[in-house]
Amino acid sequence: MNSRLIALAIAIAVPTFAFWPILVSQSRTFLVYPDNVRQFYPYYQKFASAIHHGYLPLWDANVNSGNSFVGEIQPGLFYPVNLLFIALFGTRNGFPAQALDGLIAFHFVLASVGTYLFCRTLGIARVPAIFAGILFSYTGPHENRAMAQIPIFLTYSLLPFAPYFAMRYVMTRRFVFAASAGAAIGVQMLAGHFAAPFLTLLVCLAIIFAATSMLELRGALGATVGLGASTLLIAGPQIFFGLQHFATSYRIVGTPEPMLATARIPLSAIDELSLRPLGLLTFFDNKHYNGGMDGNGLWMGVVPIFILGVSLTNTSVRAALRASVVRLWLLYIVAGLSLVLAVGTVTPIGDIWYSLPVLSSVVRETGRYVLIFQFVFCVLCGLVLAALANDTRPRLGRNGTVGTHAIAIALGTALASYAAYVYVAIPELRWILVLTLAIVALMIQMGPRIAAAAFVAAGIFECTSAFADLPQSVQGPTYAPFLYRQSPVFRIPEACFATCRVFVSDDANIPPNIGDVLPLQTVGGYTALIDRKYFDFTASEDGGPLFVYDLLNVRYVITSNPKLPIPLVASDPARHLYLYERPTAFPRVFSFDAARKRDRTANVVAFTILEYDDVHQRFSVRHKKAEVVVFSEQFYPGWQATLDGAPTTLFVAGVRLGPSILRAIEVPAGTHTVEFRYLGL
Repeated sequence: MNSRLIALAIAIAVPTFAFWPILVSQSRTFLVYPDNVRQFYPYYQKFASAIHHGYLPLWDANVNSGNSFVGEIQPGLFYPVNLLFIALFGTRNGFPAQALDGLIAFHFVLASVGTYLFCRTLGIARVPAIFAGILFSYTGPHENRAMAQIPIFLTYSLLPFAPYFAMRYVMTRRFVFAASAGAAIGVQMLAGHFAAPFLTLLVCLAIIFAATSMLELRGALGATVGLGASTLLIAGPQIFFGLQHFATSYRIVGTPEPMLATARIPLSAIDELSLRPLGLLTFFDNKHYNGGMDGNGLWMGVVPIFILGVSLTNTSVRAALRASVVRLWLLYIVAGLSLVLAVGTVTPIGDIWYSLPVLSSVVRETGRYVLIFQFVFCVLCGLVLAALANDTRPRLGRNGTVGTHAIAIALGTALASYAAYVYVAIPELRWILVLTLAIVALMIQMGPRIAAAAFVAAGIFECTSAFADLPQSVQGPTYAPFLYRQSPVFRIPEACFATCRVFVSDDANIPPNIGDVLPLQTVGGYTALIDRKYFDFTASEDGGPLFVYDLLNVRYVITSNPKLPIPLVASDPARHLYLYERPTAFPRVFSFDAARKRDRTANVVAFTILEYDDVHQRFSVRHKKAEVVVFSEQFYPGWQATLDGAPTTLFVAGVRLGPSILRAIEVPAGTHTVEFRYLGL
């Protein structure tokens, strides 16, 4: 059969089988695990709603009493594919869950295409190249991350494209390809995370310098500079906003208290987030032996690992691998180091890695750093498959005899399977023995080409079977749209949007980013980073937490407690939710004197909200004498103020002894228009 037709059939069949229950029958979904539900689903609702209201949401006014949305990085505000999908499928009310599943599915296809292109630059034929792409896309930490953290998954999906351009540079020595590799890394950064682009940069440098002689070193250094320059050109704004927010924020990484975003992660936190020793079995079976958090394992799959091992008995395979190692020796070193780093988190090697300054603040979860190894592993599978398919000999070994390597691998597999079943209680691995012996028999009796066909069939089964385990939870209690459904307790605070905030108690079982899905403004949220000044402000003892909530305009409390000592204004008996009103809350705009006296009745400022969205707020303010007027909105770099159309000085209102974060301006007597815009700079 024509190789083009085979490649096309595989390229169509695998995503169709994998995504049919997600995109067509809609019986399964990626939106059920904690981070996707609590953080990223709300992010896309906020993003889509803002775009279809006509602005880019650089700021999020609805969670944490205001937060730098662009500085959070993970919403991917500048990522072209996000913008395209939101333009096509988003509405003023948000982004449908099915469209978000479709965005994820599209990136599975992108990952396959990128790996295919890279393999083709190595001279791998169409069918083996597309098989390598499918293996990278649909297994391992890449597949896992789709269900765990969408932005990290998106950046992983784009990893193969920069190495493809780097290989094109090596083959042609044309500077445009080095610049294209940098642009691809820049687009990765725009997709919502910086870890995968860093790993991709290492891969590209390994490819360029592995193929560079001393005479060509100057050109390689120039290509590296061009690569970095194009990365900054594409991702410069996102890098700026991200670093700005990073420098002024806390993060919580397996620690009881928040830590500076730039601080060294405690080793105890790394141990908490890393793979357990038994979890190393995820290399073979991720479903039953997930040893890390959020699908954070070393899964490569039983089938490709053992077929790859058996194939090493073929002399053509070994010759192809030797040629590849000579050509890409530095890439294999980097891939090996990534595996050592991943496994090292549960061995003494982890202490060595942790002592290196460059890694001390980034070594966290195993599955994020084994990605280079997975990519190279899948490319190797493509090389092996190509070598088998090109081997026309009818038997394995010399003169038709059985290779000693094949016998050794078969026996070793049998012993390992028996030990796993008896001593470690892994019944799912019993079939490894049967599978391996069957492949060895095929290779002996029917030749390498039949073995190659078995390789493809078994590998595709390994890929697509993972999607059969996706939760059937489209209407279940953990499905994102179900968790964010309407309730009678939301209607009153929704009606006073922009004039009141809500405190949502942890016992209410409401996702913390509810304000990004429904028109509510909350004092809490679930974000990667939280502004230091805001956190310190809410944690300060000056005046107590209730006074903090008064200043933050927290007028309502949602809880499951039916007996709070403040007025009950609404309830939802079916969900055991109760809405209470706080009579001591300050209005959204008030006088500095009233805040200093801690007496809302002393406020002499009247106001009307003329316009209000995340990045643009306009108020009409009225009072009888010149006042310092306080706005219950966060002061943050990038906000600019005007008074009656003229620029005015915006400063922090020192309304208490402890830290403060509220905006203030001096306003003369009479009626005036105060306008705020967030420009980010």
